[in-house]
Amino acid sequence: MKKIIILLAVTVSFYICKAQTVYSFDVEPENMTSDNYYIKDLNNEHDAIIGTWKWEEGNSTFEITLQEFQMYNYPENSTRYYDAIFGKYKYIENGNLIAEVNSIQPFPNSKLVFNFKSSTEYSIVIKDMVSLKSMVGEFQIISGNTATLNLWRSEGVRVNSPGDNGIEFSLPTSISLTKQ
Repeated sequence: MKKIIILLAVTVSFYICKAQTVYSFDVEPENMTSDNYYIKDLNNEHDAIIGTWKWEEGNSTFEITLQEFQMYNYPENSTRYYDAIFGKYKYIENGNLIAEVNSIQPFPNSKLVFNFKSSTEYSIVIKDMVSLKSMVGEFQIISGNTATLNLWRSEGVRVNSPGDNGIEFSLPTSISLTKQ
């Protein structure tokens, strides 16, 4: 019996040492005390934006579809996990398909990434498949089913990015969207 208790104590101690720390989105980096953590959507903040959002004007539409990836980590051998949001988009201008990403891929292949800033505000990175240029921006929920999307060119040096192909960014950069 004594051997069983010792074995059980050693096993429990091993798992406690390997325990993962769970943080909410609002944790400050200086308060993270472990390299083995999971930043989790504890308050279901992502529920407000998951799904399809659409802008329409005449024969032009821009539609994004967002999906949550729970306990996502990159690189795969990392001990840091996140509830992350990735998406796809489709842009039609005057009835003509301009650009489309038809599958949702996580990083490093993602073309649309959202990062939590607050319950109504997300930062965004989107890659235009026509110009092969990326923009950063802000997605802000105005009401339960309305949001604004504003994009701009990021500052700084670009490493391992394609050269200027002479094609302008083809996606809308300032629109209001409605959740479908």
